[in-house]
Amino acid sequence: DETEGGEHEVVDVGQTLSRVFRMLVPLADRQAVKLTASVEKGCTILSFEDDAYQILFNLVENGIKYNRENGRIMVGCRELEIKGEMAVFELRCEDTGIGMSKEYLKHIFEPFSQERNDSGSTQQGIGLGMSIVKGLIEKMGGTIKIKSEEGIGSTFIIRIPFKLASAPDTVKKTAAQMDISGLNLLLVEDNELNAEIAKTLLSDEGANLTVAEDGLQAVRMFQRNRKVILTQ
Repeated sequence: DETEGGEHEVVDVGQTLSRVFRMLVPLADRQAVKLTASVEKGCTILSFEDDAYQILFNLVENGIKYNRENGRIMVGCRELEIKGEMAVFELRCEDTGIGMSKEYLKHIFEPFSQERNDSGSTQQGIGLGMSIVKGLIEKMGGTIKIKSEEGIGSTFIIRIPFKLASAPDTVKKTAAQMDISGLNLLLVEDNELNAEIAKTLLSDEGANLTVAEDGLQAVRMFQRNRKVILTQ
């Protein structure tokens, strides 16, 4: 269980994973990697949403980077056991990537670790991603195990105890969320990829979206229609 200060939020693991997938679909498409998920109903916990998002994002991004063309990444979440108000959840991230040697697995959680082949050239480097993941999991009182085979792929198995989100908690969270359904929003973004991601996220929440490529265009649009709300 997480012990640091701050108020926990109701986190729907399925929704958090959907956010991760939406952010990483452009990268997955470029690598020709298919993303799939299997989340049991009821995977709703009390946690820090940013932590859950960061763990899933780093795992999936890493799986995409070191996958093969037309490869796959399968992410799953299930409830293993309940003890009172606590439950142990298991997250699994399985990929069909290049895999890792047994020797490299000993160093995977070291910042900026790199694996080299027999000729001495670098095959892959993790950066800070897995170091961050391990730190967050340990902060939550959980564990991470990795199974990997070179040329076959890797499976990351994470088990974390969380306090279960009760019905009142869920209602409180829902009431606190900002409802943007039906709002007319003007998005200012000059990066095409960022604009596409933002359009997807905001449209999914029911907003009517208009996109401006720069500040001047946004001002002109706003002057023509003052009913829109600026966002950037």
